[in-house]
Amino acid sequence: RADLEVVKEMISIDKKDYDPMGNYTGAWNKRPKLHLGGKMYLYEIVANGRNSVDVDKFDYLLRDGHACGVPTAFDYKRLIQLSKVVNERICFKETEAHTLYSLFHCRANMHLTVYTHAKAKAI
Repeated sequence: RADLEVVKEMISIDKKDYDPMGNYTGAWNKRPKLHLGGKMYLYEIVANGRNSVDVDKFDYLLRDGHACGVPTAFDYKRLIQLSKVVNERICFKETEAHTLYSLFHCRANMHLTVYTHAKAKAI
């Protein structure tokens, strides 16, 4: 039951809970940290409100691109392998700026070609 609550919390974190500097200011600061062992960066894995780079985005872009026949050219494995926790935040090496750009370019392309397509809007 405790694991289910952790997953719910991870999904429910809102981008509005971050200040302009990317610091988390939401309600989780008041929650007990025992179930995560103080590793609050784990919340960024599922729903990253700080920079929007999370496994949910990896999943839906790859899945939707495959289903619609739209190529998705970003290397999520590289991002995962080269990520690092610094000051309780998931960070990426500066050299991975192009990989991050590819991720967001892929997202923009999916919005232009699939998510806002007239037939997709009709459904």
